[in-house]
Amino acid sequence: VVLDMDEARRIAARRAVDPLRADAREHEERRRLDEGAVLRVDVVDFLPGEWKLHRIAAIRCGEGRSLRSPERVGLKKDSSPRDLREQRGIQVVHDLDRFGRIVEDTGGISPEAANAGVVQNFVIANVTKSLDAFTNPISHTFPSGGTPDPRCDPNLVLDPVTDTFGNNLGAVCFETKGVNGQAAGAPIPDGVPDGFPNASRVYKALEIEVNKAFSKNWQLRANYRLAKLFGNFEGAFRNDNGQTDPSISSLFDFTEGQFNLLGDQFKPGVLNTDRRHIANIYTSYVLGGTRFQGMTLGLGVRVESGIPINDLKAHPVYLNAGEVPVGGRGALGRTSPDGSMDVHVDYPFKVSEKKRLRFGADLFNIFDFRKQLRVDQNEDLQFSVLNTDFRKPVGRITGFERPFYARTFVRFEF
Repeated sequence: VVLDMDEARRIAARRAVDPLRADAREHEERRRLDEGAVLRVDVVDFLPGEWKLHRIAAIRCGEGRSLRSPERVGLKKDSSPRDLREQRGIQVVHDLDRFGRIVEDTGGISPEAANAGVVQNFVIANVTKSLDAFTNPISHTFPSGGTPDPRCDPNLVLDPVTDTFGNNLGAVCFETKGVNGQAAGAPIPDGVPDGFPNASRVYKALEIEVNKAFSKNWQLRANYRLAKLFGNFEGAFRNDNGQTDPSISSLFDFTEGQFNLLGDQFKPGVLNTDRRHIANIYTSYVLGGTRFQGMTLGLGVRVESGIPINDLKAHPVYLNAGEVPVGGRGALGRTSPDGSMDVHVDYPFKVSEKKRLRFGADLFNIFDFRKQLRVDQNEDLQFSVLNTDFRKPVGRITGFERPFYARTFVRFEF
């Protein structure tokens, strides 16, 4: 029983953060729950045996008016030995993390409208399917090579409309003004939604963690996580094309349009940092009663499934590579599972009663696994220029698991 609510929040925040160590490096952001964001803590003690239900509901607001709502529900069982050093625990946790709204710059016109000459204006907004921030251009399609609709502005004609492979998709023209009498694309609401979808990013996970505090010469920390990251918006950073422009990425610069030039950019799917399975085991043992008494042996094992591989086309307006997913997110499967086994050893030499000289070594990836981690997902280098390295490893270092390496150390203890 914790009588002080501030202390209860601090305890809950620690419990929310500590079990997340099974996350891969790409999920680092998920570990940063702010203690001040824990709004409710419920501990139910009437479950059978030593199991307790821990529910932590939290809301975390980012910059501007973006909203993120993570929630964790878990079962936890701790042994209660007389000696706290022998404490053991098993924890099962369910994570749910989703975005309620986002802050992004948006332009309010389609790619074909921009290429036809409609002036694009940008505003910073909470992008949703009900957003009405612009005067929607009025378009008229017609066969390529045909006659544009007489209602169109002759200076706002695109013939032909082509995709990145040069396929002729038809033609389109635009009227000078929208239904509200304002210039097409003007940052003035016209009573009609602009044509964006809702941004979505949903992370669900089930984690099982087993811990044993150091006693009887050994300790253990192990966890397994089954997870799914799904949606059409990664967040402030785009991992698929490396765009580091928080709230001004290219994702919602244009509406979908009539010619599918943005592919499946707005269609929810597995996001490219999704890892379905992650498992970690860390254990150590201290030798005793032998000539090597005091020697510490450690073992670390990490295994994780691969990440989705997208088929990314160049942007139809900006023309740069790696922008438009085609065939759905993760259309080309996943990279291979990867992992490594690391070993630690150290031995203390007694110099005096209170002084020791400890020698040690850490051996990483002892089996020298060299799995391919990243592939080139850009099908073209720029609009209409094919990429001959498509689906090949990216980079000599980041494209593969780091090979075997080691480090040694000497530490003076006093």
